[in-house]
Amino acid sequence: MKKISIILLIAIGFINAQTSSITIGGTGTSATSAHITVTTDGYKCPSEFIVESGASLTTWDPSAICSASTGGGGDVSLPVELAEFIAAQIGSAIVLQWRTESEENNIGYILDRKEDNGDWICISDYKTNSDLLGNGTCSYSNEYEYIDNLVQPNTTYYYRLADVSTDGIVQYHNKISVTTESFENATIPDQFALHSAYPNPFNPVTTIRFDLPKQSDVKIIIYNNLGKIVKVLINSNLNAGRHTVQWDSKDRFGEAVSAGVYLYKIEAGDYQATKKMILLK
Repeated sequence: MKKISIILLIAIGFINAQTSSITIGGTGTSATSAHITVTTDGYKCPSEFIVESGASLTTWDPSAICSASTGGGGDVSLPVELAEFIAAQIGSAIVLQWRTESEENNIGYILDRKEDNGDWICISDYKTNSDLLGNGTCSYSNEYEYIDNLVQPNTTYYYRLADVSTDGIVQYHNKISVTTESFENATIPDQFALHSAYPNPFNPVTTIRFDLPKQSDVKIIIYNNLGKIVKVLINSNLNAGRHTVQWDSKDRFGEAVSAGVYLYKIEAGDYQATKKMILLK
């Protein structure tokens, strides 16, 4: 392939642009054009762009680049105005919480984690976890929470949060870090156990505790009194230890369920157990 120098189409209107360095990669055998994909720290534009040779590439506003692929005029409203993103150790887990002031065309979130010298790894996203679904377009505040149970004591973890718009734009926010201390109740349980939910009866949130004597693939599933699945609270590999998970009386679509009797079931290796809880309204 011929080596070419390229410039993005300068018809893009960079109105009040804030520059951000970008990485490009492309294919094409012509010295006059090539298809490239643009990626920045804050955006991953889904489309390819035709570019022309003859000039060097400097820095550009990534939001303007992305708007060009959808016919925009230069400025793009960010999908999410993030007010807060925090992490704290609670017991043997790290609880991550974030709050938005407003959202625009927000499909949902991607949550990445890494250790000191490691690579970023996606630990959960809106495609596999309904708790990470966005609220579309809204002008009011929303709160979100994710519990990372697969952590070790005396370790520093870094987290970064991204929101995804209906246009496919991925916006990454500032990363945060938390260093775990020695776990409470660090003694490994002798056997699998599913404990009674507390409070029970409850309205609208209850906490479910369970014990793992060894690292296991775990599912915690909520059923209604007809035996239909309401929500899968956990579906992941967890360390041995004592764990908790909360249910906020919402189904997998984020809708509040009606009052009544519900069952919660654990599947961990060959171990299975089911208990009952009552939601009051």
